[in-house]
Amino acid sequence: MTNSLQYRLISWQAACILLVGAIAGFISFFSAFQEAYEFQDDQLIQVAALIDSKILSIAERGDLPVVVKDNDSRFTVQVLGQPGEHALPLPANMANGFQTVDLARRSWRFYVRSLEDGRRVAVGQSTEGRDEVARDSGMRTAMPFLILLPLLVTLIVVSVRKTLAPVERLSSDIDARGQGDLSPLDLEDAPQEIKPFLHSINGLLTRLTRALAEQRRFIADAAHELRSPITALLLQTANVERAALDPEARLRVASLKAGLQRTRNLLEQLLAMARSQSNPQDPIESLSIANVMRQALQECEALAQGKDVTLVLRDQGGQTQLRAARTDLLAMLRNLLDNAIRYSPPHGKVEIGLQASVGEIEVSITDSGPGIAEADKARVFDPFFRVGGSDDFGSGLGLAIVRTIVERLHGRVVLEDVFATAPRGLRVRLILPRDHG
Repeated sequence: MTNSLQYRLISWQAACILLVGAIAGFISFFSAFQEAYEFQDDQLIQVAALIDSKILSIAERGDLPVVVKDNDSRFTVQVLGQPGEHALPLPANMANGFQTVDLARRSWRFYVRSLEDGRRVAVGQSTEGRDEVARDSGMRTAMPFLILLPLLVTLIVVSVRKTLAPVERLSSDIDARGQGDLSPLDLEDAPQEIKPFLHSINGLLTRLTRALAEQRRFIADAAHELRSPITALLLQTANVERAALDPEARLRVASLKAGLQRTRNLLEQLLAMARSQSNPQDPIESLSIANVMRQALQECEALAQGKDVTLVLRDQGGQTQLRAARTDLLAMLRNLLDNAIRYSPPHGKVEIGLQASVGEIEVSITDSGPGIAEADKARVFDPFFRVGGSDDFGSGLGLAIVRTIVERLHGRVVLEDVFATAPRGLRVRLILPRDHG
């Protein structure tokens, strides 16, 4: 998560916003607190200015208390040096101006003013009340920051995700590509900042495509050039077999012939692999899958008879049609049938079935062999990988060819066990979309 640019961008922006917001809120709070404190000092001055000797004289003749307490405004007005029932024990020699004194375990803020007749008036407030008013004022000023900061962080998260959404879509498009899709990336809707990076990727894809094409061409050319001399050697071996040979020599010739046959099969698979990975040259046409399945069965019939394996066709798809190259479909089915027959025991059975639904076509090949271990099911599609413990020889290219062709048809391959216990058998399901193109 820490390696995500999106996470880092959101984290840094959110941290900066929170830091700046906290500083701004702190400054606003104490600025409003100080302004409220100064405003209350101004109120003390104004109240003291309203009191003069005439007002005090009228209050005294009317037998009014000299000490005035306003609970709403929290003001206390008192003439210094004149005791009263509710008078605070203020020193008579308090200097004019603002004074902060502690009385009866409470702190007070007073403003002292001298009148024309020489009397002195003190107007005060409890600092506890003043602080409460100042804090309320500061909190009201800082409250918008506390409310807007989470909203601003949320907007940052949303904006960053929307800004990086094209990059995520591009990543998803690349992940959705097939294994052999090395076409250049579309730069039309890509953000300007990552276009140089995408240009570099396209250059790498172009070089990789060229290198793979040269590799496939080399393999195809080498296999094609080797096929003729191998075929000639097989013919010469057949001629030697017809000659009068002692048993030991005949055994050695048979071993030589088997090795040459295996080499020729490998060359044929290499050519098939090269054809499946190159751009298809055969025409795309609407084919009856059942007819192609029957042709594949006919081509594998000799191998099945050699092992006494029964071939069964179960066609439940009717006249199902699929747009594809005949050579691709035939090579795909032939390789699967060849594997199924080779890994089935003598007197076994191989079944090929066809089912069709509205949007998909499913071809399944089921054998009665040992099956494939769960750990090997992901690797059997790699070129030249062979399942361990098999006595039958093979090139390890059959399933690699099948996967390449299935991906070209925009389908998928599923490997399943037929039985829960050994021999498990193997069922290969080819799921192909009808409207792939």
